[in-house]
Amino acid sequence: MTEHKLSLHEFFGGRGRAILKRQSELTGQDDGELHSLLVNLPDLDVYIPHPRHRATWTPDTPIAVAPLVDEWSPLVGYLPGGARLAINRLSADPTPTAVLVLGPSEPKSLRREWWMASEEWECLVLKSRQNANSCGGGGGGGSSPSPYLKAFLLVTHNIYDNGFAWETNEFEWRATAAFESSEYSPVLRSEGIGPNDIVDVWWFCGWDKVHQSAPGLVPYIDVKIVETDGWSNDDNFWDYQTAPGTACGAPPRVEQTLTAFLLWQHPEGISYRGKCGPLQPNPTSWVEVQFTW
Repeated sequence: MTEHKLSLHEFFGGRGRAILKRQSELTGQDDGELHSLLVNLPDLDVYIPHPRHRATWTPDTPIAVAPLVDEWSPLVGYLPGGARLAINRLSADPTPTAVLVLGPSEPKSLRREWWMASEEWECLVLKSRQNANSCGGGGGGGSSPSPYLKAFLLVTHNIYDNGFAWETNEFEWRATAAFESSEYSPVLRSEGIGPNDIVDVWWFCGWDKVHQSAPGLVPYIDVKIVETDGWSNDDNFWDYQTAPGTACGAPPRVEQTLTAFLLWQHPEGISYRGKCGPLQPNPTSWVEVQFTW
């Protein structure tokens, strides 16, 4: 994950145990009691979400601790001494004081299923805006040995991971061709996507594939775009626009002559799945995806 998250249980059960020992020496509290307290907490992720804070914070400067409990409640950090620091969830600007977040634990990566061969696992990291790992040359270079489905463009509009502008989005492209089982293959993963971002996937990833077939060689390919943050599924992009102002609940079906889709993020408590009428209320968050081959 691009926020460099640590698992609270994993960290303090390993190399972080020395921190507990030092805290025990400073406070006189038994380090076993401190460890027991941490073990009894839910497993949490610990991280500094804003990149500027990660780059500039030093241990001799204050830091606020903010609990992230859901995707919509007001976010508040607590400074040493108990002072409160208000945090605007939808502003990308950093606060003057660095913030350390405690939030529900998220998986570090998608668990590989037994039926997925190693060559079917594709990973694309875009945060650095440099040609990334496993991208087969990147930069749009190289030549495709045979036609197959590739991601071309990804555009986000007001997509806030965990409802927090300081975090980035992680998407997976899960593809199933006509006549295949529901076991999608392969997977392309895109990380480090901003809330309002335009990503030329083909430029950064070259010939990395979403599916080994191409429209025309098979009747169609269904592609589910899933936000893999481990929270509730309200940011899984399975609902897409089929005509102006309407939606039908299904993954994008890529055919030979149709390659671009708008995928709506559900407003809180509302699902468009199975509906093909006008979108009410009008969504303000969406992802646009384009494919090529």
